[in-house]
Amino acid sequence: MGRLIYKLDNPAYTIYHRAALGGLASTLYAWSKEGAEGELADKGIRGHYDETSVTMEWDDGMGDTEALRQVLQASFRVTEGKLIDLPGHGIPSYRDAERVAVHNAIVGTFLQHNKMRPGEKGTRSLNIANADQEDGPPILISYKPVNSFAHQSAQGTRLLDKNGSLPGTAKIPQSVVPGAMSGSVPLEAPGDEVFLLLYLIVGCPLYLVRSDSWKEKVQFGILVPDVSNLKQFVLRVHRNHDKASMIERSDLSGYNNRIVGGAEEAAIHFMVQRLAEGRIDNNYMGISGFQAIAMGKVAWDGNQINRSSMRAIRLHYDEIDIYRAAASSRLNEKRKIPLKTGDTFVKPASRFPALIAANLAADRHWCDGLKEWIGEQSEFRQLNYMREGLVRMKNAIRNEQDKVIVEAFHEGLRRMYGQKGDRASKEGTSFARLTEVELERIRNTILRMKTMESLFGWFVQFCSGGSAGKGISAFGKHKELLLPFFNEPRNHARLQNLCLFAMLSYEGTDKNDVPEAQNSTEGVR
Repeated sequence: MGRLIYKLDNPAYTIYHRAALGGLASTLYAWSKEGAEGELADKGIRGHYDETSVTMEWDDGMGDTEALRQVLQASFRVTEGKLIDLPGHGIPSYRDAERVAVHNAIVGTFLQHNKMRPGEKGTRSLNIANADQEDGPPILISYKPVNSFAHQSAQGTRLLDKNGSLPGTAKIPQSVVPGAMSGSVPLEAPGDEVFLLLYLIVGCPLYLVRSDSWKEKVQFGILVPDVSNLKQFVLRVHRNHDKASMIERSDLSGYNNRIVGGAEEAAIHFMVQRLAEGRIDNNYMGISGFQAIAMGKVAWDGNQINRSSMRAIRLHYDEIDIYRAAASSRLNEKRKIPLKTGDTFVKPASRFPALIAANLAADRHWCDGLKEWIGEQSEFRQLNYMREGLVRMKNAIRNEQDKVIVEAFHEGLRRMYGQKGDRASKEGTSFARLTEVELERIRNTILRMKTMESLFGWFVQFCSGGSAGKGISAFGKHKELLLPFFNEPRNHARLQNLCLFAMLSYEGTDKNDVPEAQNSTEGVR
């Protein structure tokens, strides 16, 4: 009997091996749900997995290479529409909108070269409005159709070149590990390991990165999970799409779900989606973290997509609920931009979720970089129309210093609105115009303050209403908490960002608290 046994605790394995092992286990699960398991068993091929290992077996008389050809054909498929179909991804047949996003990500990362995915010339288009059951005009997404692809025959690895036993060593091409560079010496590994690594494409969630910030040229995000429990990992992958599941949620499927503003957001997004099902920890998720790989154009190679950055992502971040709040609001909507070609370019409507995710992943303050982003008045005004999401973010803040600073600033805003309302009533002038001018003056003042000392002085004056006779209730309650913060010059940028965020997240308790231009936005009353 032929047999391959893979164990998560193999000391020679890297995160790529463990992710691939998760992909192989996920494929076995998919076979059990669709009936392919029985078809392979009739041919004498069996596979099973537990929490820490996967075993593949085949009957005597069947050579290793013949058995593995059958396994690969069942694992890597092409749909009638010429889309790459990986059963281990758990995407149902009726979810072609999501499948085309994954297809385009695979073509741009694992299978960049035409020889690895031969197909008809030109492109095809899929109307994702129909696929996702959206109302309105067609939303066409183009893709490169494929007739076959490298993984179906282990192309470029030498694994199946000769009938009989697996070779002692085999090659690792870029189609197996995207971005891998062979140099003067080809990348090689034992044959059984290379077979396992073919399933890296299955074990890694793939995303399309659409970012207009930091002049990034990143186009794709690959999440390499550090799998620690195969059964739990498989459940997290498949349960989101399983028709028999009690947790069928439309927000987990569709083309938009694969559009993110950065590779870090892809990882945080993947985890937050599963937050509704249970606690994010390694026992529940079946992983101990991710390696988030951003792939795009780099200065030293204009011919292909390369790795542009890698970031280790852990499972717990203190302020992950702020991202969750942003992701569940209009801040996470996607803009669909029609192109002259008839195609549609889909991108995040706001970069805020990606900004938060990137900050969390880098262990920076969650709103770091906000002032650089909304330094332009147009960007600041655009966020005013997403106030509902900003209010949700404010309510999700856990850091006590951040909460108190935002609360104190909101006290100042309430007093300012009250003063402008009184003036508008007395003078018969426009309340909306008065407050619009004042808010722009406040924004510019915050941006101009270059030191903690000057910003703190202005902050106290603003929050107290400009009168020594009016105290700041938030300060009185939390004096011991705030004094160390204000005495630290390095908190200057953080205070600027929090003040700007407080301006955007202010929710009036009365219609006179917010000018008409802002009162018309979602979530403001």
